Amino acid sequence: MSDRAAPDEHTRRLLEWIAENENRRRVVRALCERPRNTNQLADALDLHYRTAQHHLRRLRERGALTSVGDGYGETYFPADRVASYAYRLGATEDADE
Repeated sequence: MSDRAAPDEHTRRLLEWIAENENRRRVVRALCERPRNTNQLADALDLHYRTAQHHLRRLRERGALTSVGDGYGETYFPADRVASYAYRLGATEDADE
């Protein structure tokens, strides 16, 4: 029996949406490790800057991320409800995308 409460329906659907795409999973897991700006994230995940930017924008639009700052210094964090359940996203190394 788990001592963690199940996510609400909205959060569950959001986590499923994140889990459907390897890059979304990788972005969220990296941001759970530590906040990063777009360039730092792209470097850490070996993604093209525009790819990282695209996923950050989509994740933020869905409420999975928050940020502080603006421009190149904008730093992204997982939203609390996502960070609380990031363990459900599993490892990304074995993803088949």
